[in-house]
Amino acid sequence: MVVDNYLFINESHQMIQSIDFVSPLEIRSGSGTKQILSMESCSEHYRQITSPDKNSTSTGGIFAPTSWEQGDETWKTDNSFLLNRGDQACVMIVSELADASNSGVYNPPSWSARIKNYQLKPYDSYQTYFENNNQLIDHFLVGVSLTWLGVYCFLILFAILLFWNLWIARTSSWLNLNTKTGVLRCIGIALLCISTSEILTDFFVNRRGDIFNPSFLPIPHIAWILLIIHFLFVIYLMWSRRKIDQLI
Repeated sequence: MVVDNYLFINESHQMIQSIDFVSPLEIRSGSGTKQILSMESCSEHYRQITSPDKNSTSTGGIFAPTSWEQGDETWKTDNSFLLNRGDQACVMIVSELADASNSGVYNPPSWSARIKNYQLKPYDSYQTYFENNNQLIDHFLVGVSLTWLGVYCFLILFAILLFWNLWIARTSSWLNLNTKTGVLRCIGIALLCISTSEILTDFFVNRRGDIFNPSFLPIPHIAWILLIIHFLFVIYLMWSRRKIDQLI
């Protein structure tokens, strides 16, 4: 068996309603597949993971719910398909391989639909979609998920970085908390440590931008800029501290 995940995103400026479908969203198994065993909306699966009592949201978290009907050779959406502007719907598809011993001949399922005033544009992966729809604002957006292990790693890393940066800043005579400028500098150091801790946690714990797992989004450019700024700032403090030691 093989599992495929698909994400639908409404990038139009209006709502997609069920009446907009001239023909429903339909999926057909690809070559090398014996049959599609099941199709499941990610909304229910996501809601079960994030909310054990299943009562935190009626729509299943970040994904809009969808339902599917099985035909003779295809699976189709029913009349409840609805996506508001910017909504995302995720679908997990479980297929049975025609030859389980030879997975190299497998091709993913194919999609078809006719929607009035809309164009269905497929992408091979979320990374490909991100690269082809990259806007200027995307370079300045940094989303970091901090849950379970990520929270603890962030707190530990932040505490270490903040203590180390404040110690270097004090010993290099760059930071004086008895002045307003010193307090503002202390806040700036704390913000740098927060951003660095979040970015490193996202990279090493959440595995964002992992070259061995290309399904994850790359780290936005602004994240690299923040890391470079923090690195150069630390180099400057260490150079100032060494200069003071030489004078002494």
